[in-house]
Amino acid sequence: MPFVAPYHGGVRAEVVLLFQDPGRMTYQAVGGSGFIGCENDDPSADTLALCLDLAGVDQRQVTPWNAYPWYLPEQAGVSAAQRVEGVDALHCVLQLLPMTHTVVTCGAVAHDSWRRFAHAYPESAGRLRHFETFHTSGRGITNGGKQKKAEGVARVVATIAGAVTRPGPL
Repeated sequence: MPFVAPYHGGVRAEVVLLFQDPGRMTYQAVGGSGFIGCENDDPSADTLALCLDLAGVDQRQVTPWNAYPWYLPEQAGVSAAQRVEGVDALHCVLQLLPMTHTVVTCGAVAHDSWRRFAHAYPESAGRLRHFETFHTSGRGITNGGKQKKAEGVARVVATIAGAVTRPGPL
């Protein structure tokens, strides 16, 4: 399991960005950084960094995490069983983030994992706002080729900008 890069918010993060699984550039054995982060040398990380910049969001305001947080060498997708495995890990991580008020799920796998999390841990999920947006991968940001990259980026930017806005009193 890669670490979260130290330039992200860690325990002071206001927003968790939930993705699918760690990409190849998080894995040190293949030349990756060993970290989940938007400064990794891959297109998905580049797009996330761009979206954060365009939204005016400091990297320290967010912490990325993955529905299945362990690196998969085959990079063939995350099964339903693996999503179930990731639910407890997500719960542990969220317990370490007292300032987090919002989770943004990025892509269909993350959306599904959040639903599983909310079912398994309704009290924990209930204290957090939840927003959905596109994954920042090439296929995700274009919604499977149904839109231009700029449209997907605009949606992710708007979602992240809304997510960092502190919720008002209930």
